[in-house]
Amino acid sequence: MIGSPETKNQRWGILLAGGEGERLKALTRAWTGHARPKQYCEFTGGRSMLEHTAERASAVLSPRRLVTVIGKDHWRYLEQPRRQSVPGLIIEQPEHRDTGPGILLPLAYVLALDPGATVAVFPSDHFIQPADAFGRQLSDALAAAERLPDRIVLLGATPDRPEPEYGWIATGEPAPGLERLGIREVSRFVEKPDPALAAGLYRSGALWNTFIMTFKGEAVWSLACRLLPSLMSRFQTLRLGLEGNGDLPDLRELYEGMEPANFSRDLLTLAAQRCVAMPLRGVQWSDWGRPERIAETLDTVKGGSKTATLVRSAVLCSVGLTTLH
Repeated sequence: MIGSPETKNQRWGILLAGGEGERLKALTRAWTGHARPKQYCEFTGGRSMLEHTAERASAVLSPRRLVTVIGKDHWRYLEQPRRQSVPGLIIEQPEHRDTGPGILLPLAYVLALDPGATVAVFPSDHFIQPADAFGRQLSDALAAAERLPDRIVLLGATPDRPEPEYGWIATGEPAPGLERLGIREVSRFVEKPDPALAAGLYRSGALWNTFIMTFKGEAVWSLACRLLPSLMSRFQTLRLGLEGNGDLPDLRELYEGMEPANFSRDLLTLAAQRCVAMPLRGVQWSDWGRPERIAETLDTVKGGSKTATLVRSAVLCSVGLTTLH
């Protein structure tokens, strides 16, 4: 248990680290000697991707109010070959049920302790730099969520190409009073468009969806109760049981028979009118979902380091392996 905050209405962070990284197992095997989810791998700076994510979150939020969700049997990756530094509470899911439960599980914990919480969600397998520019804009996004308590604020990366493998956010009118931050209404979400549609989105000024978001916890909880009532009946029971002490029970019974739910498809897409998008400015972002993206990113940041060179070699090896097989 983190411990109840001294005051309520605090800012919290949820770090998502439950993925198995199936598409990158050839790379992580070439890089570390065995397959492991990429968020636990050290590609840059001697720290894992999860540790980099926790560091970025801790620069803006209290480390005591970070909640990290990991997958079943992921503790071994946090402890071997060294103990990774991840502050706050770490919750192990008994089963992977996609990003819906991945967010709602820690949100139940947060709201049991702090019903007025403002929450930031961070995927742990993305490359982001520079950290200070990102931190300033994350602070702005948290403030925007507090100013717009019924909205979800999504941080969008400014695209440099019509990438069909990313999710896109098409935007509409500016959000009143937040023009300085470039925040606009969301008109629709498009997941992995075909090349022609991606080109059109690129020309229209749409953003890449980073899945980094801020919101008032109760607003998303209520929205999920409306859109995912069966799933939320389970998490509502969990939240009520946590209130007053925050001690997590055995989660296996909660997850038994639980249907998967995707937070983007089953919630955000259906509630686009409740979302606004804020462009990240002066921040390099990449979703490291493919080996080629890692190599591409490393070619643009402090190239020539020994670590970067070794990672590039592992990337090329893994690309060759996946091509041959």
